[in-house]
Amino acid sequence: MQISRLIPMVAWCLLVLIGTLFLVVYGKPQGPVASRFLPPNTYLLPADLSYSGYDGRYVVAANGLAQGATVSAADLGDQPNLLDGAQGKLSLLVSVDRSAASGVLNAGSNPQLCGKKPTAYGAVTVQAVRCEKDKNNNRCIAMVELPNSGAGEMAAKALKDETTTKELRLATKCDL
Repeated sequence: MQISRLIPMVAWCLLVLIGTLFLVVYGKPQGPVASRFLPPNTYLLPADLSYSGYDGRYVVAANGLAQGATVSAADLGDQPNLLDGAQGKLSLLVSVDRSAASGVLNAGSNPQLCGKKPTAYGAVTVQAVRCEKDKNNNRCIAMVELPNSGAGEMAAKALKDETTTKELRLATKCDL
């Protein structure tokens, strides 16, 4: 009787051991993988990760996500991390179309800040783009950082031109 009980217990232990070894060797964590480098505060698009269902969220990892990196839940958030601006830098909020945010305009990009025609203020750095989850709302807000060297000049131009923030826009090239 003792041996008849021992055989199933040994078989069970071997199966558990084989299963554990299999998980250790082949059980790498699976999850979405970044298809390109994603800087912090990137508004995720369907093509940014290998799995669908993450678009409309933001990269909140402090250093962004490297290409090919497996994404964890802590790397993504529902809101961008709006960090304190560096001392001496000027941040500005500009209204943009959702189609622009779904294309080339995202965190880390360097579009031109344009005012009333024919005014161009120069290149700015996008810190974050915030879009509502409601797909019927076609407006987003981009937080841009003006360069140290040109912030005063840009402000003076805007005052002279009497450009309001509603008239500011971001583009790859300003229409002059």
